Amino acid sequence: MLVMQVSYPKSPIHFRVKPRSTILIITLIFMLIAGFAYSLPSTAASTSKPYKAETVDECIQEKECVWWIFKKLFLQDAQHATKDDVLMRWERPVDIRVMDGDKYLNELHSVIADLQPQFPHKIYINGNGANVFFLFGENIEKAYLKHHRFFESILRNRMVFIDAMLSPNISTSNCGSVYLNNSKKEIIGGLLLSTISSKTRVNCINFNAYKILTANGIWALPSALDENFKDPEAHMTKLDHFILRLFNSPLLTTGMPLAEIEGRFNNVYVHELNNFYESSGENSK
Repeated sequence: MLVMQVSYPKSPIHFRVKPRSTILIITLIFMLIAGFAYSLPSTAASTSKPYKAETVDECIQEKECVWWIFKKLFLQDAQHATKDDVLMRWERPVDIRVMDGDKYLNELHSVIADLQPQFPHKIYINGNGANVFFLFGENIEKAYLKHHRFFESILRNRMVFIDAMLSPNISTSNCGSVYLNNSKKEIIGGLLLSTISSKTRVNCINFNAYKILTANGIWALPSALDENFKDPEAHMTKLDHFILRLFNSPLLTTGMPLAEIEGRFNNVYVHELNNFYESSGENSK
């Protein structure tokens, strides 16, 4: 069974579904068009945080800080875990096909080169086995509709189409991403969209690339969860890289519930902290 994972906007959006067959197979591509405007959530400054760290390096060195961020992203900002909250991540190479965006390949290559050391599987761009599609356009609705029949032809009975393009939210969306996982909770595909406006595009390429690699449909960069951890001169920080490494740690298994992850987290944290600093040539102490 294929399962579509998508992060919903804060306010509910209602979709009208066009029935296409008697087989109900849950979607790959298309709830995202319902209004994924690119905006990192504002930091909840009033929320009490169970850590002392005030800088990126201090957070990485403080397990409580790292766990708070990991858990908040894992639960997509929900307060409590449910039985369905399990680790979903890639167990295969990622091959990103860029569509209508060849002039932005250098930007994407740069982001992927930055993230590859923290990701356990090879990441290709425009290889021979595309499982992630990155579309660019002046308008993401038009960018999607332009390739609608292409996606329909390659996925055929593996998807049901959602009539989300009629949502008024699409006209204000400029960045979106969704991913598809199988019954084993392995991520097996995704769709990324971005407008070509320079500022939006650069932010979107960074965020979409990070999101599709991290797991569990995260809704923000880790460094965006605390104003102290943001770097105005960089799209991503060492904290973002470290959290990516944690989500993909070999000491965790795909499909693992949050409660089990918490029980192992101390070992995972120590193991990945040492490897993280060794890979960067720094000392963890």
